[in-house]
This record gives sequence, C-alpha cells and structure tokens, in this order.
Amino acid sequence: MAPLLVATLTTGLAACAPVPGPPEQRAAPPAISVERECSCEAPVVEVSRESAAPGEEVTVTIGAAWTGDCCDGEYLEATGLRLSTEDGSSFELGAVELEKGEGSVTVTTPAEAPAGLASIVAAGLEEYPVELEIAP
Repeated sequence: MAPLLVATLTTGLAACAPVPGPPEQRAAPPAISVERECSCEAPVVEVSRESAAPGEEVTVTIGAAWTGDCCDGEYLEATGLRLSTEDGSSFELGAVELEKGEGSVTVTTPAEAPAGLASIVAAGLEEYPVELEIAP
C-alpha cells in the first residue's frame, strides 16, 4: 500500500508530504475549513463644492458603489442623481455612468432650486446622501 499523503494549505498552495508508519497507527488528518473574509469600503458620494447657486455646475463623484453586500453583490453600472431640498422640492440631476462602481459627472444646480440646505442622492445609494448648500 502506498503511504498516506497529507495536504497542508499554505497561502493558497498545497504541499504534500508522506506520513510514515502503518495505516492503523496514523492519526486522521485534520479537517480543513476555509473562512471567507470580506471587507469593503462603504460607498462614497462626494460633491466638488459645498455650496452652489442655481445654474452653477457641481461635480458629483461616486466610489465603491455595490449592489447588495459587496462580497456577494456586483458593481453598479450607472445611477441616477436627485437633488432634494429642505422645502420638499425634488429635481432630477442626471445619471452617472460607473466603471467598477466608480465615476463622476458634472451637473447643473436647477434654476428653480430654493436657497438653503439640499441633499444629492444617488439611486441605489440612498443611505449615502451628500449635502449641498444652495446659495441665494
């Protein structure tokens, strides 16, 4: 009978070595368990400036945009942008094409946007709004 071989997993490579002695005296090889570690950055939505007057341009940058859990999800390919103001007004700003969950687009602050605090929200990333002060 050929000697028993035990595989040891080391940094993704298997190494085999013969185990000496008769089969009845050999200990059973240990069970191999592989834990999947997954950590990823939270999605990022940023604006190029803190304040903009109606009609002025703002660049919106998105990074690490995933669908679902980043370990099991996929990158977002595109997302729509919406500006919501304190008085409840809402304006479509356009869309961002994303490559591997990242991208940016320059949008124009709507002429009808009232002065005050507003937030820009990317579809699919609603829990990561970014604030923008609409200047008078």
